[in-house]
Amino acid sequence: MREPELIEDQALILQTCAERQYSVRELMNRVPIHRNKAMGLLKNLEDSGLIGFQKESSRGRPRKIAVVTELGADFLGTFEKLQRSRLWINDKDVQRVAKQVEQVRRLEAMGVDPYQRMLEMAEVAKLLGVHQEDRRHP
Repeated sequence: MREPELIEDQALILQTCAERQYSVRELMNRVPIHRNKAMGLLKNLEDSGLIGFQKESSRGRPRKIAVVTELGADFLGTFEKLQRSRLWINDKDVQRVAKQVEQVRRLEAMGVDPYQRMLEMAEVAKLLGVHQEDRRHP
């Protein structure tokens, strides 16, 4: 399993446990992670001190309730902060960048400085913007 995927799955379990207290069985039904994988993640979270378990007495077998520890809450807060600052790209963005790189290479092959060309195009856009403003406000 890739490290980012592992961390995201751990954070999902922590987020779910932070919503309210769930028994292990309820938690397994709430998270969209294969049961065996989720159980391994729970064990890992417990070993790391990010989650703890409380036994809840009821008739029959006591239920184990998953509880986020203070360290787990800190981890979750940091994870959510990093998620907000994460750069999100898709295939279309990658294709657009690849096309721009190809255009830069063509300009360089023709002996044109891409930076200078960009400044020229910015000046043209600025002038066009000024002229369009003039037409709107006679």
